[in-house]
Amino acid sequence: MTLPEAFTDGTLQVENDRVMISYERVDDLSADFMGMYATEGMDKIRAIAGYDKLPQVESGAVVEDDKSVMAALNIPSSLSNAWLLDTIKDQLKIAAEA
Repeated sequence: MTLPEAFTDGTLQVENDRVMISYERVDDLSADFMGMYATEGMDKIRAIAGYDKLPQVESGAVVEDDKSVMAALNIPSSLSNAWLLDTIKDQLKIAAEA
């Protein structure tokens, strides 16, 4: 799995492992796998033109709107790692096969 090029080539400003992008740059999120939690709900995100065309969204290698998964990804621990891998194993398998 790789990070989107815009995250590693200096195109986007990354602060504390996070980046803010405008809606028209949604294609900068193209990746093998993605976890996303939207505080205002995923309906607003899914309505962004191009979101549904992201490779990870088309393939199903995305975890959306799961606060527990996002917490485990953001602050991994010895206790959360096994749970997290079991919870997202289907999406990771899809990403690995892509």
